[in-house]
Amino acid sequence: MLGCRILPAFGMTETVTHATRADPWQTYPEGSMGKPTPGYECAIVNDDGEQCPPGEIGELWFRGPGHPVVPRVLHDPEATSRAFTEDGWFKTGDRVRWGEGGNIFYCERDKDVLKVGGENVSAREVEDICRQVLA
Repeated sequence: MLGCRILPAFGMTETVTHATRADPWQTYPEGSMGKPTPGYECAIVNDDGEQCPPGEIGELWFRGPGHPVVPRVLHDPEATSRAFTEDGWFKTGDRVRWGEGGNIFYCERDKDVLKVGGENVSAREVEDICRQVLA
């Protein structure tokens, strides 16, 4: 629209700036959040804190020695210990997966997962199905 190109990126207040970004001279797969911004380290980990292989959904973690990541939750040491690992990884609470070429794809927010009959169900999937039924 209007000759503008929309580029994927991801950032949070805690990452200070965009922690993933797209290079304006490259193309990215539809739905991609881009790749980690130079200076940021990015990990996608399972519930045990182990790296996920490409295609597996896990939690997105950032660490930014070259770029700032908020070092703690103000005046709340308990919240700080929930938000950061001992070695400085910031836990975003966002569920993502690695895709082709190192692209990151958003899947859902960790807090938007519903526990149904002992199984994790994505609130986003439920909403998508409701939209299809109501359309």
